[in-house]
Amino acid sequence: MKVIVALSFGAGPVLANYAISLVVEKLYDCAPANEKPILILQEEIAENLKECLERWHVIHEVVKKDGYIGTYEVLTKAKETMEECGVDSAILVAHPAHYPRVEATAKKLGFKLEKPSKGDLMYIPYNAIDLQWWTNSPLKWWAREVPAQLLYFLKRYIRFRDVFRCSLY
Repeated sequence: MKVIVALSFGAGPVLANYAISLVVEKLYDCAPANEKPILILQEEIAENLKECLERWHVIHEVVKKDGYIGTYEVLTKAKETMEECGVDSAILVAHPAHYPRVEATAKKLGFKLEKPSKGDLMYIPYNAIDLQWWTNSPLKWWAREVPAQLLYFLKRYIRFRDVFRCSLY
């Protein structure tokens, strides 16, 4: 059995999260009937898929506490759910700018990864308006991402070589 882990990009019902939910829906619907994946979705992604989730009857939702849950926390909870289900292989769905850190963190946590299609993720946009300012443009994203990657490295959440060897590129 496979798992799809989808991480949000921004707060609430923003364009990027809608696009990520469409990728999840496509991956789920394209899976053979006898091999439907387990879904581990960050709250903002699950919100966009309510109708589908009722039809699919499958969900493991990562709920944020205190207003924000970071990449490491989402993936740690996803790993716990995967272990409970006896699954170690996952397809990660995230914004393409976020994906290198997501993949590097997942590798450090011991995930076995299956690559998503590059085309599936490349059309996920930045959010024109969002409370999380760093998701509004590439410049703002990298202004926050560089220190975030350094912090993840210092906390030993990632290995830099994994960020630069991202399978998406």
